[in-house]
Amino acid sequence: MPKPEPEHEGATDTANRRRDPRIPTETPVELVLDASSFRGAAQDLSAQGICFFLESDLKVRVRLGPEGEIEIPGRLVRLDSVTDGKLVVAVRFDQRIDPRRL
Repeated sequence: MPKPEPEHEGATDTANRRRDPRIPTETPVELVLDASSFRGAAQDLSAQGICFFLESDLKVRVRLGPEGEIEIPGRLVRLDSVTDGKLVVAVRFDQRIDPRRL
């Protein structure tokens, strides 16, 4: 008997590639960029914007907690625009952490 197809195949594929479970949280976060200039190559350009590739990682620091008491270095891996002018930001930490300590 064939396996049923997942409703949202892309989301399921991403979840299957994750090594660690996600833990829901509402911890305050501050993102700090470690550099102010980045070089890359444009893919395409229009009157309203540009799409380009960077030649290096965007090194950042994530501060967690009401007073930013926990700081974790990492690399920006995704930045997407969503509704209401908000952004979704994904950072891969440089070292594994125990999310329960957060």
